[in-house]
Amino acid sequence: MKTLPAAFRHRVVALTDDGLTTSEIADVLGVSTAWVRSLKALHRSGEPLEPKSRANTRRSLAEREGERIRAHIRTTPGTTLEDLKQDLQLDTSVSNLGRALRDLKISLKKKCGGRRSGIARMWPPIGCGGRCSPTGSIPGV
Repeated sequence: MKTLPAAFRHRVVALTDDGLTTSEIADVLGVSTAWVRSLKALHRSGEPLEPKSRANTRRSLAEREGERIRAHIRTTPGTTLEDLKQDLQLDTSVSNLGRALRDLKISLKKKCGGRRSGIARMWPPIGCGGRCSPTGSIPGV
């Protein structure tokens, strides 16, 4: 919903002072009765009628600590998220730190040119499309 200007909000108070009811004010201004009631409540409590700023004043972890995170990963590339959190003494969750790394386009995954870890097959599967050695080349078979 669009934020209405302060002059429009002050008009609600003026119409209330003129003796109009909540539903009459809503009809005249083309707004909901709930909005009129909330403005009347703001006015009664002494709160300002001006619209609040919608700007998000909070900065993300990537913006606040991005340079420190990059520098630490440059010096210790094999670190984990938990180690990174402890080393930099960050008061945040590991998942939030992971999101910050994603925002910074940094990956902690280790790159390896060798084989994957785990148990490798000793023999290729049957019907491997001609990549298998012929039966006669295996001794004893």
